Amino acid sequence: MAMGALTCSCEHTPTAVSPHPPAAADFQATLTGLDHAEPNSPAALEAHLEYADFLVEQDPGVCGQGLDLAQSQVQVVSANPAAEVVFPGGWARVADLQYRIHRGRAVCTADPLVRQRELQSAVKAAQSAVQAYRDAFDYASMAVAQFNIAATYHALADDNDAIGALEGAIEMDREFGLRTDAQDNYGVLLAWRKQPPGPEQVAQRMRDFPNRSVTLKFGWSPGEALVTINIAHAKVVENQVVHAQSARTFARRIRAAGDAWVVSDETGDDPIDFGVWPRETDQDVGPVAAFRPTLLRFPTIELTASGDFKAVNELAAFARQAAADAQTAIHEHAPQGEGTAAPRLAALRNLQIDFSPKVIEYGARENYELESAMWIGATLQQGMRYQLIAPLPLPGAPHIVVYHQLDFSFTREVPCTNQPTGHSCVELIVRASPQEAALDDVLGVADLPNGESLHYASATTVRIVTDPETLRPYLHETRRYWYITLGKNIPDKMLMESDHSVIAFTYR
Repeated sequence: MAMGALTCSCEHTPTAVSPHPPAAADFQATLTGLDHAEPNSPAALEAHLEYADFLVEQDPGVCGQGLDLAQSQVQVVSANPAAEVVFPGGWARVADLQYRIHRGRAVCTADPLVRQRELQSAVKAAQSAVQAYRDAFDYASMAVAQFNIAATYHALADDNDAIGALEGAIEMDREFGLRTDAQDNYGVLLAWRKQPPGPEQVAQRMRDFPNRSVTLKFGWSPGEALVTINIAHAKVVENQVVHAQSARTFARRIRAAGDAWVVSDETGDDPIDFGVWPRETDQDVGPVAAFRPTLLRFPTIELTASGDFKAVNELAAFARQAAADAQTAIHEHAPQGEGTAAPRLAALRNLQIDFSPKVIEYGARENYELESAMWIGATLQQGMRYQLIAPLPLPGAPHIVVYHQLDFSFTREVPCTNQPTGHSCVELIVRASPQEAALDDVLGVADLPNGESLHYASATTVRIVTDPETLRPYLHETRRYWYITLGKNIPDKMLMESDHSVIAFTYR
């Protein structure tokens, strides 16, 4: 399981250009197959948006029909409840495509009133895209969407708003280290201000552009922290999205023990909501369904003096107590009435897997590795993308560990807390997905009856806010989704689920 410190270098992955660009018939054939077999899959949702993107890029001479068809592809995704759960990053692309469709319609029309209306709609869509890309931590796309706002205001001859929006895009470029984007935007800004936009003038504006890098060091000290966990769960049940929430606050103690560090949490006597039963409101227990129990207690872990993960202490006893507490909560909070036996049994079965000693150890190690250990000694340049391969538990199947592709970056400097302290932390973004070959190896040995096949897809995004001088974390945010189907030619069993956890640390 150990990932170790980062030693990789940044990756510059060239974009492959196909000698035979796809045609509309290729997209339609792909969609026909996916929509017939697995219309709710991330692959199908992605294919609809890819087709819409293709249509928007077509010859403006047929833009009326092409844009209408592109709009229909976007609506297929927007109307599918699965998109909320297993395609969270798609909402930014939906907003971006809406922007491009409105801009295309503005070009197509000869009616000035229709053109103005379409451009105004394009501004609203681009504004939605900015927020959606920010929520997805896709800051480069966010800055492009901000430029799109400026460009659309300029098309509306609204020079003041255009320049203001473009200045906002440049501020994003400077905050997130988007140097190439900033150079282009400075050239446009000078032109819009009717000033010489030549290379020398742009270079003068770029003289003070930030050139940030960070070296992350392990420097813990004994102390205590107040830890708050909030987790939101979502899944698709009978073509509707149901939700559950779980939360807990506790004290964490960090102490030196000889040549090691010991991190332990106070257990407390308050009952724990394991987030098993869907609950849309305080009075509503939702449909008859169950989520996997969520472990809201952390075992005591031991680290080496230099910060490497060492062990989970008293693992078996911790697992027994956590499982007993969860079993009690599952029975006490189970909805009443017919049809509750099956989800109750499913929750209890999952409990035996997810709260087993080995899975708890996997989770504790993964949590600490992503939060602190993997960064020890790493030097990262802002705006550069880095990659490595690491073993991680599968979302939705935490007893299975496979190699994942990790894509990570140092995105920006941020305050460590909401209070002005004069000390800055850094934001680190990690995106992980299982390697196809490793996943195929695991699924290939599954003992499935009657010729059934298992299909699995997942993605994980982690946001870490940490002190680069100590690697003491202040925020650990994780977003995961998983999509699992079982069946023969067309799946007859399907699981679409996601969770969003936020762990905040307040040191005292």
